[in-house]
Amino acid sequence: MEARAISLSREVDLIRSAVQAVRLLVEQLREFPTSDLGLPRDLPGALRAALVLIDARLHALDRVVRGHLDPEVLWTKESAANGEPDAEETDVAIGWSQKDRIDHHRRELQRAERRARHGQAQRSRKQGRHAGQ
Repeated sequence: MEARAISLSREVDLIRSAVQAVRLLVEQLREFPTSDLGLPRDLPGALRAALVLIDARLHALDRVVRGHLDPEVLWTKESAANGEPDAEETDVAIGWSQKDRIDHHRRELQRAERRARHGQAQRSRKQGRHAGQ
């Protein structure tokens, strides 16, 4: 499977558009109660859910930029890096090679092994203290 890269500019624009949609709906709710517009009464809850998803997407994007998460996790057709940006536009395409993925998973495995050893050592110390009492 070929790795898919994301366009940082398109991803930010996608998130910005989602925030704009929520903002516009909140403004409408402020001016008109949901019953006046014929909107569902659970719209405020839906808006809160949308904000949670936007926040999660931003957190994932931050992890991608820092190299802690495979960019392909965020790939959508709307955020796909499509080759060369326009001459007037500068963009950052973020993608991992197969080697990048392998290296990342090796580091994750090493961290998980260290955490497991650390947890095992703590349990052993606790058991030793309880046995001595």
